[in-house]
Amino acid sequence: SVCKVRPSHKVQHGDCKIWYLKDENGIPYDTTPILYNMNKINVDAPLLICSGEGDCAAAIEAGWTNAVSICGGDGNTNWVAECWDWLEQFDEIIICPDNDESGTKYSKDIIPRLGSWRCKIANVPEWFEKPDGQKVHVKDLNDCLFLMGKSVVMETILHAKDSPVDS
Repeated sequence: SVCKVRPSHKVQHGDCKIWYLKDENGIPYDTTPILYNMNKINVDAPLLICSGEGDCAAAIEAGWTNAVSICGGDGNTNWVAECWDWLEQFDEIIICPDNDESGTKYSKDIIPRLGSWRCKIANVPEWFEKPDGQKVHVKDLNDCLFLMGKSVVMETILHAKDSPVDS
């Protein structure tokens, strides 16, 4: 089993955001790069792959229960090889990247590996306008849930676009 933890306070840029607990012998628990929540997935339905556990929880809260999240941030793609046999079962995979440069790079890297013919991209709205007119940047699906509500999260997932295929 894996026991991943993070601090309860805001983390400064460059500081460690997550780490894995060690067992009583000082050995880290199993840190095999698997997808969070993959043990609760219906392989006959479209799979939503989020960029973090909070985003996965936001999707589930909004009503999309067939959601998983990648481990260790979107720069880590080791989960693809580790979970390949399981991933091959899906006819449709929806990628929901974060609204940042890293999320854009992740989408471009991961879609060809998963098979562009079966991948769609759920693009989270980038901005939310508060009633006072102030615009707030929406970082990810969790922000989308917090700022815009469950219906916008579901619309984002349901209106995922076909992934572009380079000619």
